[in-house]
Amino acid sequence: MTEYTSIEEWFLREDRWDKENPCFDMDDINSPPSGYTQSKADWIRELLTFQFLHPGEWKEIVQEYESQQTGKHSAKQLDYYITDEGEIRRHNEQDVYLLIDLGENADLALLERMGDAIIQTGIWNFERYESYCYKDRESRQRYLEEQIKPEILALTEREVKCIDIRYVGELDESRFDGRELIIDALNDEFIIL
Repeated sequence: MTEYTSIEEWFLREDRWDKENPCFDMDDINSPPSGYTQSKADWIRELLTFQFLHPGEWKEIVQEYESQQTGKHSAKQLDYYITDEGEIRRHNEQDVYLLIDLGENADLALLERMGDAIIQTGIWNFERYESYCYKDRESRQRYLEEQIKPEILALTEREVKCIDIRYVGELDESRFDGRELIIDALNDEFIIL
């Protein structure tokens, strides 16, 4: 079994289509293959970086991948892409940023502390965002209100009793009053607006 060292070595090795250790998951290009030991988020980020840095090799490898496919329902397209600004986004998804509005309870120090904690603890991360994307509109809001909101409120150590939490597609949907924390889970970033 080939041990994973880097995405370049993984894709450019001669035995990349070895049945026991192929360079892609043969059922879903978005899922890490069995020999990859890091997270799905890391896998997607590395795929997108390789695709950006080596477009010719990427095209060749994807064509080989498609010719290796045996399943009729295999996922052959990446669910994610990199924008011109270098940010990761999900295809056909309008919910991009998690907006947390603390209202009048907000101050810069609290927002910074919360942003750091949300990113560090994984309260809102790639995996949770992906899970969110598979839900219908009603289930999405319920998921935010019933699961994510209580975890975020717990971070405030009772400094905040009520928050508004919702998804927005563009940063200009903010009020820009310094009381909103915006989380970009795909890029492990937060912004205070």
